[in-house]
Amino acid sequence: MRLSIRAKVILIGAGLSFLLMSVAFAFSFSIYRQKAEANLALSLDHYMDELSEYCAAEKTLDDLSELTNVIMDEYNAEPDEPTYDTIQEKYEYYRTKYSTLYVVQSGMLGLSQYSLTLRNMYYAISSELSTCFATMGVQYAFVAYRDEARGRLVYVVDCDYHLDDSVKDGVRLPGAYRTLTEDDEVYQLAASEYDAILMGNEKAFWMDINAPQEDGTSKYVATVYVCYNDNTVAESVQSFLITEIIALAIATVVLIILYAVLVHFALLRNLKKLNVGTQAFTDKVKGADALSVVDPEVHSKDELGVLNDSFVTLEEEIIHYAERIREDAAEREKLNAELSVAAEIQAEALPSGEYSDRRVAVLASITSAKEVGGDFYDYFFLDDDHLAVVVADVTGKGVPAALFMMKSIQLIRRELSDEVNLPAAMGKVNNTLMENNRAGLFVTAFVGVIDLRDKTMTCVSAGHEKPYLVGDDEVIRLEVQSNFVLGGIKNFAFQSDRVDLNGKRLFLFTDGLNESINHAREEYGYARIEGSLRRLAKASAQEVLAGVKADLADFVDGEEAFDDVTLLLLDMHEPAQFHMHLDDPDYDAIEQVTDAFNQAFADIAPATVATLDIVLDEILNNLISYEKHEGFAVDVEAARVGDDVVLTFSSNGAEFDPLSVQDKYLTGDEQDNVVGGFGITITRNMSDGVAYRREGDRNVLTVTKHINQ
Repeated sequence: MRLSIRAKVILIGAGLSFLLMSVAFAFSFSIYRQKAEANLALSLDHYMDELSEYCAAEKTLDDLSELTNVIMDEYNAEPDEPTYDTIQEKYEYYRTKYSTLYVVQSGMLGLSQYSLTLRNMYYAISSELSTCFATMGVQYAFVAYRDEARGRLVYVVDCDYHLDDSVKDGVRLPGAYRTLTEDDEVYQLAASEYDAILMGNEKAFWMDINAPQEDGTSKYVATVYVCYNDNTVAESVQSFLITEIIALAIATVVLIILYAVLVHFALLRNLKKLNVGTQAFTDKVKGADALSVVDPEVHSKDELGVLNDSFVTLEEEIIHYAERIREDAAEREKLNAELSVAAEIQAEALPSGEYSDRRVAVLASITSAKEVGGDFYDYFFLDDDHLAVVVADVTGKGVPAALFMMKSIQLIRRELSDEVNLPAAMGKVNNTLMENNRAGLFVTAFVGVIDLRDKTMTCVSAGHEKPYLVGDDEVIRLEVQSNFVLGGIKNFAFQSDRVDLNGKRLFLFTDGLNESINHAREEYGYARIEGSLRRLAKASAQEVLAGVKADLADFVDGEEAFDDVTLLLLDMHEPAQFHMHLDDPDYDAIEQVTDAFNQAFADIAPATVATLDIVLDEILNNLISYEKHEGFAVDVEAARVGDDVVLTFSSNGAEFDPLSVQDKYLTGDEQDNVVGGFGITITRNMSDGVAYRREGDRNVLTVTKHINQ
């Protein structure tokens, strides 16, 4: 549950007040209890002192001695109390013994009739003992004689009994006795100078009365016992406890109220002002209103006043900071627009990310870590048969790297166009990049020149990542010369390598690929690159590049890129080939042949394909029309040889050279009378070469057509 500062402060104050009152209560309670016990002991000691003086008086001592002697003589003359079978027997015994019947409890003897003459003496001593009831904590008092021989305590006087009264339950009759036991424990009441004894459930102070003798000795007379009730202390303490709890509760409530009032005026009122001011300024920050300073106007000279001044200063700083943020945002927006233009210019400086012709395909992509980057790729033809490919990475990031990248592109293109020797060209690029290179930037680059005729590549690696050769069954990392970076050492002698690309794909990349990291700070690494290429070995070029990028995205899982990633895939096209064997062909087979041919040579110009379709139709028509016989078979082959498509027709007919027949053309008079005989003429006119030869029992006709016209 959320509490306000006011509630928290009041609760803390209430808790502290309660704790303080509890400590005060415990302390005062302990003191009061000790004092109550001390007062009880002092009161009893005072009474015992007075009783001691009374008993020490000559008359009192004589009366007490005579009364004790009479009772003890009667007690000693009486044998031990017999055993009775019933209460009635005991009653009859005492009624016969005494003229006045007293109800006597077990162990009591009672007084004989003649001894009652001593009643005045008994009353005098009993009255004095009765004054004990006026003393705090005293229950009653009695006098008894300690009969050590029999281990008994014989009662002499009980202040709670008068000779003319009926017997009360629990009254100690003169002459009755109590057997002394081990449970009669002697102990000392705190702060008392007299010993006390615990007899069963009774607690009593005791004092022996001794009569002085003529020979200077003293004779034991009796013992005075003053019984006290320690519940008196508990009742007094309980009364004090109730009074103190009520008083402390009232004091605590008053203290909490005073505390709350003082805290409100001294603290909470100013805190509320600060809260209102803060909320008002926050609402302005969140809203669309113009920011202005909100002063809570806390003018106290304590920490809250200092906090008020600090808050106002903070508001002023926030307002200034907001203004700077708006200015910076406008500048960033302008810079972002400029960077977008720079990125477009940089992208326009690079060739298209996809190129393909009948001999080669190039597929490339750049993923920049910033708006503009230092990675670049390039490819361009040096002549009809030589293609240059470049993948490079400029050290650094952002605009400086982008500018250095633009300079590097132009230099590489220029030097490769002017210089046939690749290592020499790279040396010139290196030296030029070192001129006026105050920023100390350099370039790692892989530059290759591919001879499209024999599918070999001459390459120079200038401190760049080694590329991969990807075949149908293997992925190999090229072990090429490790030259130094471009722009690093002047007049560095670069070394080149020669690589056979026949039947292979060349995969180039920058270190942003293998050094990409995920959330666990693990690098993508070469093993994952090779795994992706191996898995995608038989996929199309587009699928290979897309697959590698997808694997990388899954690996980094949204982790921010810190470097550009450039990929380039070079795919050498296999020359298109076509072959179809026809057993006992008819005219319907011609359409099957042309459809299959068109599919195999779909990458050449449609006009050229249409021309070759006519040639196929004419030649096959002639063969079926003039050579067909039992067991007749024709093989049709087509292959790309350089810039030519070569059609080969092989049949097992009788030897016949169609080129020996002169070309046949129609005149106006012959159009209605001549049928056929024009196939070879059409073939000659629509192709760039026709040849015939006899191989064993087969006629072989070859037709050549250029496809770059």
